[in-house]
Amino acid sequence: MGHGRGYTLFELMATLMIAGIAMSIAVPSLEGVLRRERVRSAMNRLAGDLEFTRMAAVRNGASAVLHFTPTPGCAARGGAGYRIGLKGNPGVLREWYAADAVTVCFETTGADTLVFNSRGLLAPFNNRTIRGVLGNARDSLTVSVVGRVYRRW
Repeated sequence: MGHGRGYTLFELMATLMIAGIAMSIAVPSLEGVLRRERVRSAMNRLAGDLEFTRMAAVRNGASAVLHFTPTPGCAARGGAGYRIGLKGNPGVLREWYAADAVTVCFETTGADTLVFNSRGLLAPFNNRTIRGVLGNARDSLTVSVVGRVYRRW
């Protein structure tokens, strides 16, 4: 007589326990990866919008401003969103705000605005660093006085 093929209840329970332990270890690290990617994505968008702001200043022959929107829970100088416009013009060229429940906060050195003059230079004439923060996930970029955006990976 042949033996029946299959698994015993004990073998199935042991397999499920091992899988549960592995998942409980993997989930916290997965959350950290998701946080880092959210911050990286927000910083990539900001880098593109900084270039847009600089080019808007050059194209229009007038200073362009990126102003961070103050947000509860974010640093005093910064916020979770920003508006881009021309100095002295009340219109908004572009606006972005993280509308999801998990918000990346931008923290900036100096004032909560970045101004590019009509030649595309940062005013006042000093480098600015902007950090993206979400929990313990952080990323940063630097805007040089000549308007170049440098990312740190």
